[in-house]
Amino acid sequence: MHSPDSLFKESIDNYNDWKFYFIQPPELKNNVTIKNVIFENRINTLNQLTKVNARIQNNGVSPEENFPVELLFNDQRVGQVISEFSSGKEKDFLFQAYPTKEGVMQSRVTIPSDSYSFDNIWHHTTPVMSQINCGIIGANKEDIRILEMILKSIDPYDEFLKIESRIQPNLNRLFLDDLDMIFIHNSSGMSKESVADLEKFLKNGGGLIWFDGNEKSNSQHEDLYKMIDFPNPLSKMSAGQGFFSTKIINKESDLIKNIQVRNINAELPQVFNYIKTKTNDQHVIHWELNNGDPLLLEFSKGRGDIFYFTTILDLKWNDLPIRGIIIPLIYKLLILTGTDEINTASVLIDNPKWIPLRESKLGNKLEVISPSGQKQIIVPDYDLEGVSITNTNELGIYKVFSNGEHLTSFPTRLHPAEYLSQKISQPDLDGIISENQSKWLDMNRDLTQLFAEVRHGKTLWKFFLCFAIFFFLLETLIGIPQTKNLK
Repeated sequence: MHSPDSLFKESIDNYNDWKFYFIQPPELKNNVTIKNVIFENRINTLNQLTKVNARIQNNGVSPEENFPVELLFNDQRVGQVISEFSSGKEKDFLFQAYPTKEGVMQSRVTIPSDSYSFDNIWHHTTPVMSQINCGIIGANKEDIRILEMILKSIDPYDEFLKIESRIQPNLNRLFLDDLDMIFIHNSSGMSKESVADLEKFLKNGGGLIWFDGNEKSNSQHEDLYKMIDFPNPLSKMSAGQGFFSTKIINKESDLIKNIQVRNINAELPQVFNYIKTKTNDQHVIHWELNNGDPLLLEFSKGRGDIFYFTTILDLKWNDLPIRGIIIPLIYKLLILTGTDEINTASVLIDNPKWIPLRESKLGNKLEVISPSGQKQIIVPDYDLEGVSITNTNELGIYKVFSNGEHLTSFPTRLHPAEYLSQKISQPDLDGIISENQSKWLDMNRDLTQLFAEVRHGKTLWKFFLCFAIFFFLLETLIGIPQTKNLK
């Protein structure tokens, strides 16, 4: 149910000749709805609490007491709250729990069954970091070595980081098919072909962390700024004998929140040299210098996230490499750019789900299992390098497998118009549709019979038959002979 838009009358020919019928659903005695569930953490790891906010509303006419709300991670109950709801009452509940294992975590918020069961379970899938294929591209060994040292400090035993280093002074081509995210440190120039490779990588969900030390914008192909929306470098700025201090723009951003340093303000770097850039409204600035110029900003292209530093990891440019914040900062950037957030995103029920695939997986046997357990073999699109799953007519979590191994999962959502609520009423249509053209029907009766009666009139033969039987019985009673008259 929704109100007609402003073009409603113009879209119908012979509007005055139309008749409109509106169906008014009955009030439900018991109906509690999960309106929304939000995972507040953009980053989810095994050693960090995941915060889940659930909004619950009682749409029924009866109050609910001792009403349980549960949160489950991979079929393990990790949170429960008991509450009461008056009719029309809405409440928010904040759960906090640790993920149970790495990979794609399947979760759900559940409430007891009632008169309308489709809004009693909210499914969600979120990636918990397992392994990240990471690439480092630099102009020389020094540019690569500092990033290798940082990544080795994050993962000294090579448990979840698979690192591939490349020395490329000039980026003529980029081969990024088997990588989840890349560092590009102090690039001296990109060709048109390498920009196209980077754009394809980002559109497929790859992540990029860029350290810029090149003040010559003409050394990079113009498509880098036109197609990927990179900030335009203007000039190299130097602090001379001093330094530029750093400040945080938004302390509630996922990049800074819960970062593992004792005093974040004391760990912010001092900058001696940086590239002054021209930004736009699509660029989100996380750090800036004391003169107002950005130091670290974020933007996106397609499905990929880009974090852009206007300086490089070099002690002649800043003291960030020796600051205690560098390890947790790069760790968070790795998770933000290297996790599979796109493939696990939800879709509305009956809507297609597009999943980009690496070139190496296009030839694999791909299967999707529906929430009810039905298996379906799917054929990828080799030109677009992905697969479209169109049969999503069940509520729940769909699992995708490649050669029998779990590839990803995604949930389906109930369409917002299918949640039971009073969206419009008869007064809302006054001035849009006249009373002579409209009729409201009550669903408490058989809708097919009611609609037929409204359009064609009630069937009269039943009434005539009842009258005939009545008068026949009346005539019979009146015509009964009396014994005294017979004598």
